Amino acid sequence: MEFFKEKSGLILHLLGWSILAVIFFVLFPMMYKISLPIEHYIYHFILFSVLFIVYYVNSKLILPRVIWRKNGIIYLAFFIIFTVELIVFMNQIEHILQLNFKIHQRLHPNHVYNSSQNLFFISVYISIFSLLIFLVGIANHLIKSWNNEQTKKLELKVQKSKAELDTLKAQINPHFFFNTLNTIHSLTYFEVDKSRIAIQQLAKMMRFVMNEEKLNKVSLKDEISFIENYIDLMRFRLTENVKLKIDFSIPENDVEIAPMILLPFVENAFQHGISTDINYEIELILKLDLEDKTMVLKTKNQQFTKQNLTRKKGIGIENTLKRLNIIYPNQFEYLINNDEIIYECFLKIKLS
Repeated sequence: MEFFKEKSGLILHLLGWSILAVIFFVLFPMMYKISLPIEHYIYHFILFSVLFIVYYVNSKLILPRVIWRKNGIIYLAFFIIFTVELIVFMNQIEHILQLNFKIHQRLHPNHVYNSSQNLFFISVYISIFSLLIFLVGIANHLIKSWNNEQTKKLELKVQKSKAELDTLKAQINPHFFFNTLNTIHSLTYFEVDKSRIAIQQLAKMMRFVMNEEKLNKVSLKDEISFIENYIDLMRFRLTENVKLKIDFSIPENDVEIAPMILLPFVENAFQHGISTDINYEIELILKLDLEDKTMVLKTKNQQFTKQNLTRKKGIGIENTLKRLNIIYPNQFEYLINNDEIIYECFLKIKLS
């Protein structure tokens, strides 16, 4: 299949010229009730060769240089001049071969041959094929130009999307590390040993980010492992009044996802759902449907301040939603439920 895609242009050219050859050397002779002289085939072989050469000269050399608004009239004049010269040239060939005279003798042996009777017919005949060759060349050139323009637009769109993704990822990573370093900073005042462990944990996460952030997709297993490392780091912030419920369905099969796409939603639950004096609960659920490769992430945390009721999406969530629109257009669903007691987030992504 790939071979035919790559050679489709060549196949179309061969098909087109084969059809013209069949018209000249098979269909036209079948229209006569007599056996045509060899001069018929010589005449049409010369016409076929001229049309073949002119088509590629026109397609490869002339049309790429034509700017229709500026020199379209010049191109039209060139076509007319060429057609007239081709008619004159083929009339000379016919005169040398005496093709029409020989055909007339075989068709009407008892009638006098009048060469002027065939002049108009031959002129129309040559003009039709000349026009056909030019029109096919123009159509082919316009289709190629349109395809090239669409390819360039697609490449620019891909480059723009890649640049946007790189920018968004560059914004998300510092945002994540800033919040994580704040956690470690608070530990250094009261829990020095824990802060050392936290720094080691952060180092592991940084290695993951440095190794995977340049990739378009990473294993979902690795992404979940990265989130679990983040959760382990956040446990240092949690007090005894926190109930942490985690239910991650780790896939056995190799399923891929865009890197750092889930962390901002998990991070959001910890950032806005921690209190030192109120009993509260953080719930994280991640499930994967292997049949249609649909992943669902749910986060749930209690509200403990009025400010959280009207909180806006942070830079992490906002940029991640932009990334989702670029990477998974029309393939994800994002919903939130923000009431006076509970803040819930629902994210569904079609990974395939």
